[in-house]
Amino acid sequence: MMSIISLRQLKRVSTFWYVSLGFLLVSVPIVMFVHPVSPTLWANEHRTFVLDYFFEYATKVAEWPVVVAAIVLAYSKHWKTGLYVAGFYGLEALSVWIIKMALREPRPSLEVGIGALQQVNHIVIHQYNSFPSGHTAAAFMGFGFLSFMTKNPWLQALCAICAACIAYSRMYLGQHYLRDLMAGELIALCILGIYLWLHKKYPDKGLK
Repeated sequence: MMSIISLRQLKRVSTFWYVSLGFLLVSVPIVMFVHPVSPTLWANEHRTFVLDYFFEYATKVAEWPVVVAAIVLAYSKHWKTGLYVAGFYGLEALSVWIIKMALREPRPSLEVGIGALQQVNHIVIHQYNSFPSGHTAAAFMGFGFLSFMTKNPWLQALCAICAACIAYSRMYLGQHYLRDLMAGELIALCILGIYLWLHKKYPDKGLK
């Protein structure tokens, strides 16, 4: 049975990691030296009709389509792999939920007021549970798993870019701070890293 990722080809997933880490590195100075709400306001203010339509649907990709796609494709490689991918998704979702419930961080709408944010196509702007961004975590998890299924570095880079677009949509829609996106991405990358480590350590346990 063809593996979802070969031990001799772990380097083939490197492009996804490099591009994803690049987004984090670019975000670090912004978070350090810019007021937390400024990136959200900037993204929310620079709107067009096309971008409204695009980000309205792009953000929904992380709610279930990319999750289902990753699990189904993993299952098609090996049924145990599909179960493991689903399990790691559960770990990501649980981690995000626990942190959200523990911190109950207010969202940008409470800091600047709902009226200061432009609502996109009647999408409800939330007020609490800002940190971390669940959509961002799910996006990087899903596209991360999809990137494991190809040796093509351009497709790996595309997976990282798609995940980053979903993350950016959360600021565009006025839902999150940049730090929330970074935390969501970090959670996903850490869990993906655990998956790869277990695969390397226990290649005979169904982590195909």
